Amino acid sequence: MQSKRSIQFAFEQISGIVLNANEIFEEYKGGFKKRKEYNENELKLSCCECKQELEISSSKNDFLHFKHKKKSNPCIFKNSKFTNEENKELQEHYSNKESERHKNLKNEIGKKLDLINTVDSIYIDNKFIIENGEKRKPDVYCEYNGKKFVFEIQLSKLSLRYILNRHNFYKRNGIFLIWILDNFDVNGQTQMEKDIKYLNKFENFFKLDEKTEVFRLTCKHKYATLNNHNKILTPWTEKSISLSQLKFSDSFQVYFYDLELKIKEKESHQKEVVKERKILARKKEEEKRKEEELNKLNNSKLKVKKIVNELRNNWVEKTIISHNVERSIKDLEEFELTLLNNIINNSKIHQWIIKAKNEHFYFIYFMLDCHYLDFDVNEKFKNKTILEYLFENVLLENKLLLFKLIIQRNYIFETKDEIHIKNLNLKQKEVNQIILLSQLSNKLYNKHSIINLFNYPTVFCILESAKKNKIVGLGYKENQWISFTDMAINSYSQYFEIINKAFKEYGMWNIINSFDKNKTIAKKLEDYKIKKPKQDGKLHWTIKAIYPELIEDEYF
Repeated sequence: MQSKRSIQFAFEQISGIVLNANEIFEEYKGGFKKRKEYNENELKLSCCECKQELEISSSKNDFLHFKHKKKSNPCIFKNSKFTNEENKELQEHYSNKESERHKNLKNEIGKKLDLINTVDSIYIDNKFIIENGEKRKPDVYCEYNGKKFVFEIQLSKLSLRYILNRHNFYKRNGIFLIWILDNFDVNGQTQMEKDIKYLNKFENFFKLDEKTEVFRLTCKHKYATLNNHNKILTPWTEKSISLSQLKFSDSFQVYFYDLELKIKEKESHQKEVVKERKILARKKEEEKRKEEELNKLNNSKLKVKKIVNELRNNWVEKTIISHNVERSIKDLEEFELTLLNNIINNSKIHQWIIKAKNEHFYFIYFMLDCHYLDFDVNEKFKNKTILEYLFENVLLENKLLLFKLIIQRNYIFETKDEIHIKNLNLKQKEVNQIILLSQLSNKLYNKHSIINLFNYPTVFCILESAKKNKIVGLGYKENQWISFTDMAINSYSQYFEIINKAFKEYGMWNIINSFDKNKTIAKKLEDYKIKKPKQDGKLHWTIKAIYPELIEDEYF
């Protein structure tokens, strides 16, 4: 039957003790004895919450209980039913409200508030806050800087319903409530400790600072901090604060430290730290990269210097350049080759040729032949071409080999250069052929194509003869077209398809047929068509570069 009693406790004003209905009414006879004492004015009862007068009433089943008098004002105990556990907590709470500790705390708070000039209207347990007949009597009431405050001292466990009821009542009346939590443990796991902790948005908890003579509160709160790993932590801390340091929210919560705001500030700082660390990391990476590049450059300079010294030694000693040097040059990276070529080009290839003796032939040959080494053979030195210096050097032999290497480096062969070839101890046929091939090389930009040109001179002399309708570079007499054509069919049958196309393109067949009285070439062509020799495409791109009109891309 205990659960039916809405008012579990009453304050007996004469004795100053809190009566528990379940205890005093547990025995039927004893309960009616208390009722008799009440009616004989030996007991003066009031509500522990609203302080209004209570009476001991009986139901039709003789169920004794505390009851507000008729026409009394609203009270939480008239409108709410508490569980057994909540009732036990309330009994402890109301008992503590009359304890010496409770009395000392509220008097100490009132006394210290009275020392502050800007605090007035101080009431210690003697002011009722009334709203629509419902009233509350806080432990301490005061006004400060136009704001109304109440201090409620909490020494025991309270239900969430009771705590919310108090908070909402004062909020509706525009009053800021400060709980003085004398024995509150922020790390505690009781339901009341959890309720208090999460009811307060700011998680600021106060108790009276009894170490000072002036009014100060000890505020326990979480604070936001960044650790060395840039992680936000929110440990608990404790600080003694004055009344002027308190802040007030629109929801009528009192706080000192706004954890949510501080976390946002730390998040902003956290982003700045991340940004700074990224910048620092990039800076370190850049420094590391530059250091690595510098080390690489220094190592590359050493590699290049070693090659240069070996080449210099080969020049001085007039020795053949070893395969090791050649391999070292081949293994250089692109920027290392640039370093090497910059050094080599400081002393022009022209100067080596000027100073060269015959024993330097292989050195000059290597330098011109090595395609990793970059020389501008068309550049003049002291107003002379490289060919002029080559052919002026009477000590160097095998000039024709060096000449071809220079041509392979895309030397632009001019009419004035023909005299150098003519002055060589060569047959007229060779002279004419070399001059012709050198002229044709001006149309080529690829070393491999120029090599093809000089490796297959007859093929290109045949094609050039067809284009000019005049036999050139082959040693034939002016009208030996039959012998010329016979040689083209028999000796170069693997290229005759393109030769035949040139003959057609340049109108050679009319000339050849006019000389082919005995049908010698006609019979050769018949045999060629029967045999159909396989065509060789290795000269495709060289021919296309010189005679683009003869080759379509799909020809071979």
